[in-house]
Amino acid sequence: MVAFSVHFTLRQPTWKSALGYAPMGALAAYVTYIFSRGLLTQTRNYAFTPHELVVINYLPYRVERFGRAEITGFSRSYIRLRIGTFDQLTLHVSPQRRFTLPQFSYWNFKSLELALAEHHFPDITPTQA
Repeated sequence: MVAFSVHFTLRQPTWKSALGYAPMGALAAYVTYIFSRGLLTQTRNYAFTPHELVVINYLPYRVERFGRAEITGFSRSYIRLRIGTFDQLTLHVSPQRRFTLPQFSYWNFKSLELALAEHHFPDITPTQA
């Protein structure tokens, strides 16, 4: 009968392995920061009906309703980021209130403009001559 014996020895971490851990830790911290910031800042939901606009803010759980008379309209614009140019819709509720809907925050962004037009919200995008 032959007996096998295997011994594992753990090596002490060296400065070379620490150089490998530092970028991975920094990357994990950055990704956590990006997801946390997005979760805390993009917490609104919008519902369009023929008679009103309902804005639900999930963080403080506040529901705001804006009637048809309060809504000025919506406009299209573009936002430039380092990774590209994205569409953006701005809902004009009153001279003091605007809600910005960037394309990268919504899966169904193309249907937002169609839903606004379907419910007869005016498009007040300035036309270029």
